[in-house]
Amino acid sequence: MIYALWIMGKNGESIFFNSYEEKMEEISKNYEVVSGLLAAIKMFAKDVSGEEASWITLEDKTFMYKAVKEVYFILYVSEEEKVDDVFDKLEEAYITAENKEEVAKKVNEIIMRHNRRRQLDELGDILRKVGGLP
Repeated sequence: MIYALWIMGKNGESIFFNSYEEKMEEISKNYEVVSGLLAAIKMFAKDVSGEEASWITLEDKTFMYKAVKEVYFILYVSEEEKVDDVFDKLEEAYITAENKEEVAKKVNEIIMRHNRRRQLDELGDILRKVGGLP
């Protein structure tokens, strides 16, 4: 599952944030602080190691980064979540959108579609286990 999305400038400026999980209330209230922290961690990792961090894991959730031109896309996801295709769709939406409102609409649709698909996959797994379906 994808729990939150940040789009931020490489300078740490928050361009877009949305939470896709009700339990993320604290992060939603303080998304700008979290944005700054995520940018600082990214810069710190580069300064210390000379390499870009592409993910940070905290307990069972992961912040995954993708740099696109002058921005970072950061997804807060379940630890083993595969999101390469989501990053590609987010990049296309960001590049083709004409304004911030269109970016918000497009990226929200992408994330919600991904999460619905994951929920249906999980439901199918449960039904197969319970019902003995293939």
